[in-house]
Amino acid sequence: MRRHAQWPILLLLLILSAGFSGATTIVPAADPGELALDSHAVFLARAGESRVLARSNYIATSTELEVVSVVKGSITPGEVIESIVPGGFKDGVGWAVSGVPHLEVGEVYLFFADQNPRGRWQPRLMADSVLRREVAKDGSIVLVPLDEATQLSRVSPFEKAVPLVPGPVDEVLFLEAIERSLDGNFGWSWSPPMVKLEEAAAVAKSVPGECSFMNSSGRNIRWKTFDSGGRVNISATSGGDPSVSEGGFSEVSGAISRWNDDVDPTSLNLRYSEPSSFTFSSCKSGELDDYPPSGTNVVVFDDPCDDIADLSGCSGTLGFGGPWFGGSHTHDGTSWTTASSLFVVLNNGSGCLGSTGYERMISHEIGHGLGFDHVSDSSANMYAWCCHDHNSTDSTCAQYAYPVAASTNTPTPTWTPGGSTNTPTRTRTPTFTRTPTPTSGGPTNTPTRTPTTPPPTPTTRPPTPTAGPTEPSKVTVPVVVHSDGVGGTSWRSDVMVSNQNSASQTVRFTYQTANKAAFSKNR
Repeated sequence: MRRHAQWPILLLLLILSAGFSGATTIVPAADPGELALDSHAVFLARAGESRVLARSNYIATSTELEVVSVVKGSITPGEVIESIVPGGFKDGVGWAVSGVPHLEVGEVYLFFADQNPRGRWQPRLMADSVLRREVAKDGSIVLVPLDEATQLSRVSPFEKAVPLVPGPVDEVLFLEAIERSLDGNFGWSWSPPMVKLEEAAAVAKSVPGECSFMNSSGRNIRWKTFDSGGRVNISATSGGDPSVSEGGFSEVSGAISRWNDDVDPTSLNLRYSEPSSFTFSSCKSGELDDYPPSGTNVVVFDDPCDDIADLSGCSGTLGFGGPWFGGSHTHDGTSWTTASSLFVVLNNGSGCLGSTGYERMISHEIGHGLGFDHVSDSSANMYAWCCHDHNSTDSTCAQYAYPVAASTNTPTPTWTPGGSTNTPTRTRTPTFTRTPTPTSGGPTNTPTRTPTTPPPTPTTRPPTPTAGPTEPSKVTVPVVVHSDGVGGTSWRSDVMVSNQNSASQTVRFTYQTANKAAFSKNR
């Protein structure tokens, strides 16, 4: 199949009512010289006005570009051309895609781009292939990588989890290095063009430090469905992936199971459904139509609308995905944007990763559909560089975003002193079975259940102090109850356990509800 665009998507969207968010996996170039050789054109252009192109369940942004200078390609200085990227806002619906470049009117950018059959220019590796011109403090002209480049998922032998261009570069020296590569002088050195600028301040997070979530209008994105025991069914298109043995269906099922099983205990309840006969309503225009509509939870094989540029060997964009969303709800005392459905679109030939890598990659994209953004832990499944199994960081983030649903009865913790000292921690028990089971037909609607009444704040009693020669030791144990809460507000309670003895001791917590068996934990 033809492929003309690489659509890295990890959606950070600005909307008022409803929207979509997604993520893209790319195979980055080894260096800017290689990227220049692979691209149809390399040029500097000034961004003009943008317009939003919208059709059913699809939004893209087209921007007018005035060519300033050309390093490679058939375009000429002064020519007015048009770029296109997925995302935008129109008629109360927004789709902001992280990983795609956001162009500001009047700014000059360096593009490594491919021209599609309709004449529009698409960044070859999305934000990884666009640099913004700026003036340094000393008056020199530099090219700066875009912030959006950090949002891309990467899989490559180069293990690059950072933007292709790691920092500001001197424009003249950088373009000279590009020209040398185009002239056949291979090998790349950063030392001549690299310059130093002040680093931007890190953005504070209200979530666990190792976690990151996709964001809409300043609110993190998650599903509310699982809070009340709901389930999300995910199917794959029936045609399968010809680059994978037996079509890739078992890998999709395995990717779903990874989120059910590998990050336990959580309230996540995903189920793999039978292959779906889902088809896109129209691919006639060839303009980025292969985004399944809201309400369709599906993995689409083989890029049926030719929106993703062909892989070169196993280099290029492998796939993208993310959640549709709209509305908000409260989680952990904070307002979150509510995800409503998810999808993944895979490029043809992406089975080049091998069965295990293919499954991990799909699991990563489904993770974006669940609202997870990239993390800094290089061993995590949600690390920007593909492809890894889930690890403790993925579990921490999943358990924070999707804790096991709170009981409707009052938990009554008790303790038993004695033994060695450990920090008491709350243990959660899954409330349902999460075994992927095929169901007939395509994706089904997410079941909606009546929210349960939140339990009162759990209380506990500290052990009786015993005199001893040492100073009292003290540990604070956070007990967090994640629920709809009273009046829609989540809440938490902190329990302090004080050991007045010189000897260590064990605290035993037992949780008992009226309709479930008790379970205990020694700490």
